[in-house]
Amino acid sequence: MADFQRYIGIDYSGAAAPDKRLPGLRVYTAEGDGPAEEVRPDPENSAKNWARRRLAEWLLGQLKEDKSALVGIDHAFSFPEEYFARHNLPRNWDAFLTDFHKYWPTDEPEAVAGKLKEEAGKGKERGGETRWRRLTEQQCGAKSVFQFNVNGTVAHSTHAGLPWLLHLRKELGRKIHFWPFDGWEVPAGKSAVIEVYPALFRPDFPLSGVSLDQHDAYAVAKWMQQKDLDDTLKDFLQPNLTRHQRRVAEYEGWILGVMGEATGMSDNLNPLLLPDGQVLGQSGDYLVIDGIKTYYEVHGTGEPLLLLMGGLVTLESLAGILPGLMERYRVWLPERRGHGRSHDGDAPHSYALYAADAAGFMQAVGLGRAPVVGWSDGGGAGLYLALEHPELVERLALIGTAAHVTGYDAGFYNLAKEMTVDTLPAEDRHLLSSLTPLGPEHLPRLVAAVKRMWLTSPVLLDQDLAKIKAPCLVLIGQHDLVRLEHAAAMARALPQGQLAVAPGVSHYGPTERPWLINSLLLDFLEGAPSLGLEPGE
Repeated sequence: MADFQRYIGIDYSGAAAPDKRLPGLRVYTAEGDGPAEEVRPDPENSAKNWARRRLAEWLLGQLKEDKSALVGIDHAFSFPEEYFARHNLPRNWDAFLTDFHKYWPTDEPEAVAGKLKEEAGKGKERGGETRWRRLTEQQCGAKSVFQFNVNGTVAHSTHAGLPWLLHLRKELGRKIHFWPFDGWEVPAGKSAVIEVYPALFRPDFPLSGVSLDQHDAYAVAKWMQQKDLDDTLKDFLQPNLTRHQRRVAEYEGWILGVMGEATGMSDNLNPLLLPDGQVLGQSGDYLVIDGIKTYYEVHGTGEPLLLLMGGLVTLESLAGILPGLMERYRVWLPERRGHGRSHDGDAPHSYALYAADAAGFMQAVGLGRAPVVGWSDGGGAGLYLALEHPELVERLALIGTAAHVTGYDAGFYNLAKEMTVDTLPAEDRHLLSSLTPLGPEHLPRLVAAVKRMWLTSPVLLDQDLAKIKAPCLVLIGQHDLVRLEHAAAMARALPQGQLAVAPGVSHYGPTERPWLINSLLLDFLEGAPSLGLEPGE
C-alpha cells in the first residue's frame, strides 16, 4: 500500500526576484497511480510561468489539504559542514534557516541572490567556498551550492529557495515532515518535503517535446510515485550511512535517491566517480620507476600537486579528499610499490625507499617543483622526500604523520605488533588482494614488510626536521594515532611549520570528514598565513 496520495515534482531553475515569472520553474503532479501532469499557475493561460512567491503560495495550499503529499524540490535544503563551522552556527536546520534568512532575504521584493552575494551586511557576510560540498553532493557528484556563474549549478536557485522553505516551516510547523531534518522516517499520513536531484531519475523517465526543466519536474514526480507504489520508497528514505554521516546529514541534508556507501543504483552514484567523469582506480597508466612497474592516475586541472597515499591501502582510499583537491590542482597519484596495481621489488620497504620512488616519479612525469600532500605513510615518504630532494618540494602537507616511531600512541604499537592479513580492514584486504598483479602470495609478504617498517621507523629527529625549509603543515585528527605532543613538537622543529588539529576525527580524517581535511589543506596550500605557533616558539 502506498504511503502517499499525491506526488509533486518541482524543478527550481533560474535566478530572479521572487515575483518575476521564470520559465525554469516547473511543476508536475501525479495523483495515486495516475499520470503525471504539468501544473500551471494560471490554468486559463498556459503560456504564463510560475514566480517563486506564487509557487510557494500554491504549494502551501497543497500541503494544507487532507491528502498526504510527497514533494520533491530541485535545490539544496542546507549547506556543507564547513559553512556551519566558519560562521559558528549550531548544527540545527531550523537555526540555519533563520540565520540564513537574515543575510539572504531573497523572498523580499526585488531581491536577487546574485546581488545580495556582493552586498556588505547581507550575503557577503554569509558566504562559502566553491570547494565545499555536502556529503550527499560528494556521493552523487552534484556541484557545490556556492558555485555561482557556472552552468548546471544550483547556487542561485538554492539561495533563492531557502527562505520559502522557512516560510513553509513557519506556516505549517511539524504538520509536514522535512526529510531528513525531522527524522529519516516519515510518519504515516504526513506530507513530506524532500530535496531531489533530477539527473538521477531523468534517464528512466523519458518525455519528448518538452524543455529540460519540464522533463526534470516530470521525472521527479514519476520516480517518487513509482517507488512508493512498488513499496521501495522506504529503502531510499533509509540510505546506507555510517553513524557519523547520518548525524551530519541531519543538518546538512540529504538528496533522495542517493543511497550512501553501499549504493548499487547506478554508475552515477559510484563513490569513486570523480568530477572529471573518471572512476578512481580505473583511469590510469603505468610507468617504470627504478625497475618497478608503477600504476598512477592524474585528475583535475591547474597547478600540479603530488598526492601520496597511506600504507596497506590502495588509491581508492583517497576518494574522499581527491574531488576537493581536483578543483584547484592537477593531482598526480602514484600507487606505492607493492600496493594495489603496482609491482614490487626485493628491497625492504622504508620511508627513504618510498621517497626515492616519489622523486623518480616526479622526475619521470616532469613535475618539477610542486606541493606534496601525504597521508600517514605518504606523509612519511613526503618528509624524506623534502630532506633528500628539497628542490622538488614546494610545500609539504602531512596528514596523520609522525616524524619518529616514538610519536605514535600505544594503540598504534599494539596494532602493528599484532598485524596480519586477517586483521586488516575487510575492504582494504579485499582491494589489496584482488588488485595486485603479483598473485595471492604477495599480500602476506607486503603486510610483513610494512609491519617491520612500522615497528622500526621513521627515525627523524628535530635536527633533521630543521633542515626542511619548505612550508610544512602538520595535520592530525583529534583522536589520531599520532600523539598531539609529538605533532606540536614537529611543527616547532620545522622552520616553517604549522600545526592543525581536526576536531572529532581519528587517523582516518580524509575518509571521515574529507570536507574538513580539504579545507585545512587548501588554506595551507594556497598560502593562508599561520595563526598558530610561529617558527621556533
